[in-house]
Amino acid sequence: MIKELNQPQTIEKMINNILKVQESEDCGNTLLTSLNKEKIETQKTFDNIMKAVEQGVINNTTNKRMIELENKLEDIEKQIIVEKVKTNFKLTKEDIVTYLNDALKLETQLLINYIVNQIILFDDKMQIYFNSPTNKTTNEFKTPFSTKIYKLPYIIQNKPQPEMIDMVVELYM
Repeated sequence: MIKELNQPQTIEKMINNILKVQESEDCGNTLLTSLNKEKIETQKTFDNIMKAVEQGVINNTTNKRMIELENKLEDIEKQIIVEKVKTNFKLTKEDIVTYLNDALKLETQLLINYIVNQIILFDDKMQIYFNSPTNKTTNEFKTPFSTKIYKLPYIIQNKPQPEMIDMVVELYM
């Protein structure tokens, strides 16, 4: 299995999968889009009240509403900044290569703890989900980046020798 992970084509598939996840997260940032829309609407409302004030229509209600809108605009702008910071942090291909190369240099048990997120075992196949350097786990990409068939021992109760069966091993990011 470690040999398979060290193969250049396997590493390339892992890198491409991580980059796809990162790209899909950037495209799917609906919170930032909705915050920008909310800011535009709030700004329009605020501008309308300012026009009314300029025309001499000022009372406690308009003053109170203007203060509410100013505070709301300030909060929205803070949230927009936070969301922009989240989307501006992107891993480069070199960052991902470094992450994977560092992981593959570790001892076997440390390697497993470092890069394996989850292993699901079925009667006829095994699915291995790896951690991503983005620290985000997603099962958005249901297609494995590598699928191989291995002959593995299968222990049957009350049989002295294990049988060798074909086990499909699927690797996911």
